[in-house]
Amino acid sequence: MIESKNNEEKKGEIESSKNHPNNASLENNIINMHKQCRCCFETIHISAKVCQHCGRYQNFWLRHFGDTAIIVSIVMVIIAAVQLLGAFKEQINASNALKIAENAAKDSQKALVQITSDANEISSLKNRIEFQSAKVDLFAQKATEAIDQLKFIACTNAKATITDLMAANFGFEDGLNLKARLELHDRIINSLKQIGVSEDDIEAVDSMWHKGVGVIYFRGIGCALEGRTNPNMINTNASPELLRASEEFQKLLNFENWEAPSPDEIESFIKGKGFMNDKVKELIEDYRLFLKTGEIRRREVFEKL
Repeated sequence: MIESKNNEEKKGEIESSKNHPNNASLENNIINMHKQCRCCFETIHISAKVCQHCGRYQNFWLRHFGDTAIIVSIVMVIIAAVQLLGAFKEQINASNALKIAENAAKDSQKALVQITSDANEISSLKNRIEFQSAKVDLFAQKATEAIDQLKFIACTNAKATITDLMAANFGFEDGLNLKARLELHDRIINSLKQIGVSEDDIEAVDSMWHKGVGVIYFRGIGCALEGRTNPNMINTNASPELLRASEEFQKLLNFENWEAPSPDEIESFIKGKGFMNDKVKELIEDYRLFLKTGEIRRREVFEKL
């Protein structure tokens, strides 16, 4: 409607200008009062700021940034709305976090109370355990003392028994032969080991027995030197020199203290007399090994000495 009215006004102005005496000049003035739209190129009034045909601004800045400003405004509104929504969510999250923190604080308080209670119970239990441990230590100490006392008694009795076994073998008492005495000795020593008697204490118990074994080896070497078939009978077939050497050999023994000469001393004496033989050599080696290891090498031979 506006466009039709403008066209009619324009036509009227042109028609009236034709009847005007200065119609050419007037027509030019009318034409100069109009311009083309910068967007759609339709004719519009020269002072029009907006084209009545396309509705676009004629001003450059308004035409290019007018819509942009609207869009920017809308975008800003959207951003503000999003930020507001985010702030609202954060507020909700903060509220939830606060509730969670409050619940956690309550749970922590409960846990602290429980821990305190447990700590008191543990402390009480620890005190009871320490008391019982002290009693156990006392009982263990008394038991250890009793065991040590029993070991001492066992060692004392064992030493007396073993010494008697060895003394009886020298003819002071009748009874068991040397083989049985050796077996009984071994059982006594093994029993001491089983109850935990130390090696030093066992060595002390066995000291007189070891001396007695040295005396038996000395006696056997003397018999082998003289050539006796019976340890208790002199070899009547031996030469006077051998009998004298055998008599001197017997004087090397300190029988009262059960102290026999060493294997080296025995070997040196017999070689000096010139009466060394294979049987004597073997017995000397048996004696030497016993002193080093405590073992009787040829037990069946030793039992007959």
